[in-house]
Amino acid sequence: MVFIVVGLGGVTGSEIAPFVSSIVRELGGFAITIAILPFHFEGMRRMLRAREGLSRLFASSDSVILFPNQSLLGLLGKNAYLRDGFFLSEKRASCFIKSLMRPIVGDDQPGVRIDLADIMTILKTGKMGRIGMGSGRGERKWADATTEATQLLGGARIGNANGVIVLFESESEDDLSFSKLQRASFSVYEKIDPDTSLIYSLLTRKTTAYDVKSTMIAVFDVADMGSGL
Repeated sequence: MVFIVVGLGGVTGSEIAPFVSSIVRELGGFAITIAILPFHFEGMRRMLRAREGLSRLFASSDSVILFPNQSLLGLLGKNAYLRDGFFLSEKRASCFIKSLMRPIVGDDQPGVRIDLADIMTILKTGKMGRIGMGSGRGERKWADATTEATQLLGGARIGNANGVIVLFESESEDDLSFSKLQRASFSVYEKIDPDTSLIYSLLTRKTTAYDVKSTMIAVFDVADMGSGL
């Protein structure tokens, strides 16, 4: 499994990334391209070039995870500087890769783990993926974490997904009971189609930032992305 992180819109990203992902596949690797789309203020020409590059990535990658920078505006304050937006864009891609790999290659955290085969099985259900991240506290922490993650999918409708990966992190080992695991899984099942393939992991991680954190990867056919593309 090889991650290729690319900012689309310029010549380098839109032209070189498809070449790199095709080489990965020729060598027998599984190419996951994280494609970062420009902010709207960067101009229509740059956006059109990004979409052209995205079309080539569909053909050359096993899976394309879409990160539109425009979706970050809701997370940035109105007085945020330009550098804050680009820093958050890079941080989001980094956090996604770490969250995806932690249940596989992380330390000896107790919990429910997944492996590479599980992830690849879900990613193969569609060509395009979207990411949502959320957190919750208190009695409704599971529902709040998954609802926030769903809302941050950027317009992609979770009900249209072919497959979903949900990565939970809890600050308490008390959440590793059957009743808590059932509550965690139900908070996702009630949002997706019954035929949607779903896997999830739950690890504990000491932190004061949240009670529960969720990272959701929803995989779609490109035609089913709705307004999320």
